[in-house]
Amino acid sequence: MPEDEELIEPHPDLVRLCEALNLPKPGPWTKAEMDEFWEEENRADADLAARIARRNPRAA
Repeated sequence: MPEDEELIEPHPDLVRLCEALNLPKPGPWTKAEMDEFWEEENRADADLAARIARRNPRAA
């Protein structure tokens, strides 16, 4: 990672939630890491929607 690349800090509410659940503090992330995360999320959403549509065609 280049040193001049800006890091994205987690939202304060996310940090507080992680602290409340005794989880490690998330982030910070690079833009590339965030883009990869959202690509995975979108693929998972599409996969779930396809599964729901196959099980119940009226739900699609």
